[in-house]
Amino acid sequence: MVTSVKTLHLNVRFGNHNDVKMVPSFLRCFPNLEKLHIISGKCDFEAGSARLNLKFWELARPTENVKSCIKVLSFREFRGEIGEVAFMKFFFRNARVLENASIIMANPSFTPFCTDEAFSKASKASDKTVTKSKLHMMLLGSTGPGGGRLWSFQKGADYTFDDPFSAVRVLIKEDGE
Repeated sequence: MVTSVKTLHLNVRFGNHNDVKMVPSFLRCFPNLEKLHIISGKCDFEAGSARLNLKFWELARPTENVKSCIKVLSFREFRGEIGEVAFMKFFFRNARVLENASIIMANPSFTPFCTDEAFSKASKASDKTVTKSKLHMMLLGSTGPGGGRLWSFQKGADYTFDDPFSAVRVLIKEDGE
């Protein structure tokens, strides 16, 4: 366990059973995680995607950090696939302290899905969230070829931001500057 990690970025192919099986195990390694950023990778094929539904996540059970620590979730490259929607439903149903969520859709020009349908699936996934009254959620579209600009080493080395993976950055001006 690594108790000092507060921000985690994962690349997950939600159509790949091996990738998805690792997510709950991986999250258990970071018990004090407050910010979770996920980029959903494309799969050339969806091996066993029928097994990656909500039942898979319910059997995996929520980790303690999902239930009581994670305040920020960002999910990039959302396409509305079965595995992605199942994860989102599971996460929103169990994240009791979640305050901010941003879901960034994959560019429809580069993926075979309907944007309206993906937006609808993302919205429905958050319908049963425990923290709905406190939750600030943004659904964003993308015009970039891979969902917009990805994280870079330069951004990560810029310590003026506490979270280099965040899709939205808030700059607070001090003393009216």
